[in-house]
Amino acid sequence: KDIILYYLCNYPDREISFKAISEEMGIQSYDIVSTLQFLGMIKYWRGKHVILKKEDIIEDYLERTRRRPKDKEISAEYLKWKPYEPSGKEKRQAEQIKRKQEERQKGR
Repeated sequence: KDIILYYLCNYPDREISFKAISEEMGIQSYDIVSTLQFLGMIKYWRGKHVILKKEDIIEDYLERTRRRPKDKEISAEYLKWKPYEPSGKEKRQAEQIKRKQEERQKGR
């Protein structure tokens, strides 16, 4: 929930979409919706889901972040990440699945 609250605190535009949050933060839309429901920060109004920026929840989040010890922050220079590279066997399995799906589509 802290990641979503961080995003809401730092998002400059008035309009926010679940898709934008999902793409920018790498969180599934379903998880964003359920977290906002848990926080009571989402409602359905005039046929749309509306994100409510509840000041009390945001202030509580900001206060918690101010009190956190700074020595426990993760330094970006030490993070090393590379995308997952499937093995040869996994690639072959994926190709087989893809071919079977294409065959089923042709058979319809």
